[in-house]
Amino acid sequence: MARKKKATAQEMASASPLVPLFTSSQLLESQPIVYQILKNSFQNNKVNHAYLLTGSDQTQLLQIALLMAQSLVCEQPDVLACSVCDSCLRVSKNLYSDGVIINSYPSSIKKEDILQMQSDLANTALEQAQKKYVIIHHIEHSSSEAANSLLKFIEEPQSSSLTIILTTTDENSVLPTIRSRSQIIRCTNKVESFHPSQFEGLEASDELTWYAYEACASSRLDVEKLKNKESFPLAIDAFKKSITMINERHPFMVHGQKTVFNLKETQAKEIVNDTLTILSRLFKEVAALQSPFNVRLTPKQGLEGLILTQQCQQNLTHNANLNLCVDLWLIELGNILKEESV
Repeated sequence: MARKKKATAQEMASASPLVPLFTSSQLLESQPIVYQILKNSFQNNKVNHAYLLTGSDQTQLLQIALLMAQSLVCEQPDVLACSVCDSCLRVSKNLYSDGVIINSYPSSIKKEDILQMQSDLANTALEQAQKKYVIIHHIEHSSSEAANSLLKFIEEPQSSSLTIILTTTDENSVLPTIRSRSQIIRCTNKVESFHPSQFEGLEASDELTWYAYEACASSRLDVEKLKNKESFPLAIDAFKKSITMINERHPFMVHGQKTVFNLKETQAKEIVNDTLTILSRLFKEVAALQSPFNVRLTPKQGLEGLILTQQCQQNLTHNANLNLCVDLWLIELGNILKEESV
């Protein structure tokens, strides 16, 4: 494959965008937490070298990946991309000289595709921004050889100016080593609305209890499963104790394992994971300026708490030591809470 050259005016005029135009304001509306995470990264010049966007086909993964690439090279950014300058338009049409987009779905991404991508990106940047990017859409459709070749590329990037953006609708099918070396950003659908009165025998006598059910359920069927889950009341209790500790600023490392979690429980890992899922929802809403229950957290603390909690859950999926994961989570959450509170 010949190296890309800068697109001519005729090529620009005739080419169509890969997907419909997607702006930062649309991202804010549809995925406020993703918007806050990206805004924080770009605003503070802390863009990671590799990202993994996860979600369903309804969460506009390719559009978000393109917006991230545009934000790297935009000629007139307002933190994130303007989406209308020449560079942004060329990214959206896959005509940007220093970018590679691989979208082989539904066919498999082969090792040759990854090697060709590496070759294309090995040259000196042509564009004024001096930034390179690669987008691989539906990374779960990679052959094992392609996935291993990509892993080596992520571990040994050719340039500090390169950003790798991967997308998947099946996070668990992506190599654990690729997941662990990428910043995972989860894009969510709007969940179905339901109420405890619709479920016979559900004892959701207070707002926090039902909040916990909603955080762990995306459908009425999920609520029924949680209702019959023996360990779930313990996760609800741990969530309530966490709220108290956050609002009263109790030292998490001192009281956390004794007060919040009982790691000697036979289902301790399941309880911890469910509790973190509930707290993730709380942190998301705080970060999006929708703080529930008058919880004493700033939006910045909410965002940092969300990233920390999701990282802890990610480590647990890799069968990391439960005690160590909880200890690290408690220490880092305590550090976050030391910052100025609301």
